[in-house]
Amino acid sequence: MNPLSALGQTNEVTLDDVLIQFLKAERHRWSTVPSELHHRIERCISHRGADIGIVVREYFERMGNKENPVYTRLLGPRSTKNESFHFTNIPVGRLISKGADLELKSSLDCVGGRITDFAQSKARDFPDIFPRLGNSPQGDLRTLITIVGKDNGISGVEVIDGFHRAVAMILLGEEVIPAFVVRSRE
Repeated sequence: MNPLSALGQTNEVTLDDVLIQFLKAERHRWSTVPSELHHRIERCISHRGADIGIVVREYFERMGNKENPVYTRLLGPRSTKNESFHFTNIPVGRLISKGADLELKSSLDCVGGRITDFAQSKARDFPDIFPRLGNSPQGDLRTLITIVGKDNGISGVEVIDGFHRAVAMILLGEEVIPAFVVRSRE
């Protein structure tokens, strides 16, 4: 069965759409990159430049974070396994994580990677990471980047960017979250 069919209506998008969403969500970190790269990022977002993949690769290199799943799954060697890109609203109960960061991995494993269960039973164990929340993320920060494949090891839609934002939205009562979905052969 095609895992996308379980998500209902999806709209096909491009890899550039997904990468632009990532850059928008990372906007708060841009101050740490050289101004020349900052300007190239802005240009890619506003003009959908042909060099978006090159700019995002450089961003990861400058940030020293080439292990980030967005990099490894969308631009690294595993990117050859990607079949298509989609946009949809995902019910929060379908969201999973294989470990947003090492500090959270054992707590995520206790709930089978289910982000809703983590938010409701484990997030309060990490007050420094999930402080008392006031507002749901707005604008570009509402949209996650996820991936589905033949077998994620656990049933669901794996969040590869936006885990902390997803937890915040779930704790504030959101039932569906907008997301880009990468369809992978893995």
